[in-house]
Amino acid sequence: MVLGLEARRKDFNQLIGHHVVTVALAALSYRFHFAYMGTAVYITHDISDFFPSLSKSLNYVESKAQGWSFGLCIVMWIYLRHYINLRILYSMLPGGSSALLGLQVPAGERHHI
Repeated sequence: MVLGLEARRKDFNQLIGHHVVTVALAALSYRFHFAYMGTAVYITHDISDFFPSLSKSLNYVESKAQGWSFGLCIVMWIYLRHYINLRILYSMLPGGSSALLGLQVPAGERHHI
């Protein structure tokens, strides 16, 4: 988002609020020693944000590729924002596999992450 280049839309305050909450969650995940999980969630959200932007840009230029781009956007959104994030959360539960995050943590020490 580039402030000042686009006209403010009616959801501008919600957009700014969303970014404030995102930065707060990233900072708090670091503060409470959940940096691996916070970073992984942040990366999956960041990657999934590319696809709606691509679809929106193709729509602006009236490209014929916008249709499949929107379909790809939906698939990647569901995969990254729901499936992968639920796997990340599951990996932090006692008995969950933290191999998803690349961690080698003994089972008795998992609560310290």
